[in-house]
Formats: sequence, C-alpha cells, structure tokens
Amino acid sequence: MPLRFTCPCGQKIKTVDGTAGKKARCPGCQRRLVIPQSDDYTTTAVEAQDTEAIVVPHGPADAVSSPTPVESAVPRTLSRPPSSSKGLVLVVDGDPVDRDKTVDILRVHGYAVLEATDGVHGLDMIRTHHPDAAIVDVRLSGISGFQLLQQLRNLSNTANKEDWSMPVLVTANRLSGRDKQYAISIGAESFLVKPLSPAQLCPRLEKCVEKYRTH
Repeated sequence: MPLRFTCPCGQKIKTVDGTAGKKARCPGCQRRLVIPQSDDYTTTAVEAQDTEAIVVPHGPADAVSSPTPVESAVPRTLSRPPSSSKGLVLVVDGDPVDRDKTVDILRVHGYAVLEATDGVHGLDMIRTHHPDAAIVDVRLSGISGFQLLQQLRNLSNTANKEDWSMPVLVTANRLSGRDKQYAISIGAESFLVKPLSPAQLCPRLEKCVEKYRTH
C-alpha cells in the first residue's frame, strides 16, 4: 500500500511501499524529511537531521512514484525555474552550512536555486544558466566574491547587457564600511551580514529582481 504524508510546507507526497523511515526531499520546498508509516495525508513528516536524502519526484500527490537513488554531496543545480517560482537564484558560498541555510530560505519562499562552492564555478554557472540574481559570499576559493562581481560587471557591456545584467547581493560574516563601499562601487545591489534570515534576505532579493526585470 502506498505511503502518503504531508511536508511541513503543505506539499502532499506519495511514495511506494517499504520506504518508511528512509529520508526524502520534498519536491516543493526541498526540506529533508523522514518518511513516516502513514497512508493519510493528514500525517506531517518530521525533518531529517542528516544530509542524505532520496528525492521524491514532482507530480500529483495521487501518482505513485519510486524514489530515486540517494543524492550525492555535490550541490544541486536546476537549469531554469518552474513557471510557478519567483525566479532562478544562484547561491555561491564555500561554507556548506551557510549555503544550505540560504538555499532552504530561498526554496521555502518560492525561488528555484542553483548552487556553487567557489567563485570560478559560480561564474561558469552564471554564463551557462543566466540566473535572475546571485547571492555571492565575499570569501571564496579560486576567485573572491569581489572578483566574481567585477568579472560579471566587465561582461555587462553594451553589446551583451541583456545577457549579463543581473543583481548581485554580497554576503560576509563581517563586512566593514570599506568593504561595503567597494562592493557598491563595483556593482553590488546590496550587502548582507551572515547568518542570513528570511526577513533580512527575501525583501531585498525580491526588490532587486523586480528592479532588473522592469529595466
């Protein structure tokens, strides 16, 4: 008998038999869940405490679906956002805890998300996927967040402005007045001190994305 349950975000999920106790990722908000022994959508799953999770595919709640293999530790990517999302946002952060927290905030609030662990990878993903915005930490391996932003702005010339013009929000554990001034001078839309919170991040991001969409 298929197992049915609900994510804390309200997403109804249905899996095959024999999966109770395993880990799953909600296709809606991407929370990591422990699959309960339940055949009723009124049962709400609890969040898993570790990072290993199978992915419950998207689809109607009443469609039987088989879990995919356990996902790797490599950051997840998405080529373009679903039509229901607020936009596609790239998160570039070498700290896995901070990166996961930012990604979870964005997904819960309706954004599709790309992830990169260093500046070079982040710049490559911008070139490949053309996200609607990027959240870039200052301290990155390869090239710093400031260098990534500078390279991105160098690409935003008259000939290809439509391809490369996008808002970038800079993050740091500490951001001095000099750092803030420099970030703005090279084109950052905003700067945020970690740890990020939904109230701190989401209004600024939404405002920046809307600003660039209306240009």
